[in-house]
Amino acid sequence: VVGVFLFLAFLVIPTFIARQWTGRLKPLLALSCIISIASAFCGVALSRHLLSYWDLPLSSAALVVVSMFLLALVLYVFQVGKTMVINRKKRYSKGRVLTSKVS
Repeated sequence: VVGVFLFLAFLVIPTFIARQWTGRLKPLLALSCIISIASAFCGVALSRHLLSYWDLPLSSAALVVVSMFLLALVLYVFQVGKTMVINRKKRYSKGRVLTSKVS
């Protein structure tokens, strides 16, 4: 069961991260591959570091997924913050507040 979740995470998380940055297919595929490769290097390096310095034998695949998840979480938080700032600038532009009509 854990292998299925790891496999799904390897497929979904890099695509989710890349989708936040682009909407076209070719850049999405390239960015997704770059994110996957970078996360794989970071997860394996973290696994080796934890094993050699603190003698913690953790799964490399799990640490790769954790690094992808942390990257997705950080980018999502920055995306939401950027959207909030942009919306605030639009709302308060020219000294007036734009309100939406409620039906």
